[in-house]
Amino acid sequence: MVYTLLPMNSQTRAIFGFADTIYYIKPISYYFLLSSNKEFKSDSSISDKNLKCLNEGCKSFFSNRINVRELEYDLIKDTCALSDLTNLFNYISWKSIEVMPPLFCLDSILNLVHSDYFLLSFSSGFTRTKENYHSSIAKGFFISALTLGSYVSVPYESTIDLRVVLFNKQTRQIILSNNCKMVDCDLDSQKDIDDQIWKIFKPLFGK
Repeated sequence: MVYTLLPMNSQTRAIFGFADTIYYIKPISYYFLLSSNKEFKSDSSISDKNLKCLNEGCKSFFSNRINVRELEYDLIKDTCALSDLTNLFNYISWKSIEVMPPLFCLDSILNLVHSDYFLLSFSSGFTRTKENYHSSIAKGFFISALTLGSYVSVPYESTIDLRVVLFNKQTRQIILSNNCKMVDCDLDSQKDIDDQIWKIFKPLFGK
């Protein structure tokens, strides 16, 4: 379940270096496990592991930006608002929009702050069981042999996607929409996560 964002060029005004406060909620992560029988199952362990890496990366990135504030709200426990967020990113994935649709439950949370600018992020993807990964590798080699090497299928061991949207809460205009592929987080990959978070926010905050 991977979505690709369309390029968004809308902008309310020049915001680089501006003094207005941007609020953000910690990234939400939701991952699936692809089992040997090709069934997708919710995977809380990888969700928790990658969420910790994403939170650490965001904390590191935002720590030196005095105009960025975190809204203390556990969105993962609010199923209605989380559904709004999921629907928003799914909608953006298929339509190039400049103004956000109504968010209902999520709107009431955003109204807790008085700043115009808000940043939302959502990470999703899947990981495979070892059996599924090895069988996919074998299938790829078999297809490659049949096509005499003209077609090579190399499966992803895991696919993780981070999507962000910055918008003006009052006008509902989207200022920035971006996404990137993330690496699966482990003890040695926090720097990789931090680098990717930097890349996805660079269009907003500049160098």
